[in-house]
Amino acid sequence: MLKNNEEAYYQDDIDLRKIFNSLLERKFFISVITIFVTAIAIQYALTLPTNYIVSSSFTSPNDNSVLAITGQDSFEQETSATLFSDFLTNISNRNIQKKVFIDGDFLTLMNPGNELIDDVELQIAGFVERVKISPPAILYTNSRKVPNLTELPYKASIVGKNPEFLSLYLKKLIDYANFITINQKELIAKQKISNRLEEISLERDLLLEQAEKDRFSQIERIKEKDAQKIRQINDQIGRARYQEKVNRLNQI
Repeated sequence: MLKNNEEAYYQDDIDLRKIFNSLLERKFFISVITIFVTAIAIQYALTLPTNYIVSSSFTSPNDNSVLAITGQDSFEQETSATLFSDFLTNISNRNIQKKVFIDGDFLTLMNPGNELIDDVELQIAGFVERVKISPPAILYTNSRKVPNLTELPYKASIVGKNPEFLSLYLKKLIDYANFITINQKELIAKQKISNRLEEISLERDLLLEQAEKDRFSQIERIKEKDAQKIRQINDQIGRARYQEKVNRLNQI
């Protein structure tokens, strides 16, 4: 039994030596293949375009900024959370992102050679699809206090080949989203003021109408009282004349 194990071990040792010797005989071929594949991989990596990630962080406005935007005399005070939520909605809106791209003439900037573009809408849609709005990363600790997401920085990012181009677009997108958010609040405030003025005007007209009705009613009541007094006086005069006539006839 021991002899058989030794022969098996010896046979395995011989097989490994054969494999090793075979590899040594083909080492030149293996080296050439390895170098060739490595060269192709390096060449492919060098020909790949370099992509950049441009990002910008922003947080919710403070109370002073909110007060400056909404005004002290607004009927419903906006909060930092609601204002920031509207901003996030606007900056994430694909239609707004497309509008910034078109109004900023970024298609021309992206195509300086003025090459023919088969589908402009598809080109624009593909660009804005790369815009990402990322919520803040929350690191959970042993603290039971839940962080307020609106107080943490959100991030807008975009991937592309030209970092200057991407930075310019991202800046214009943030500025326009901010403008739209503030403008919406101003329009809402103006609409509320306009509605309130209409309510006041309507209440004034109703009060004037009611006062006029009351005045007419009072005049009618005065006229009725005067007419009644006049009738009473006429009746008294008529009775007095009749009595005078009767007395005169009696004297005759």
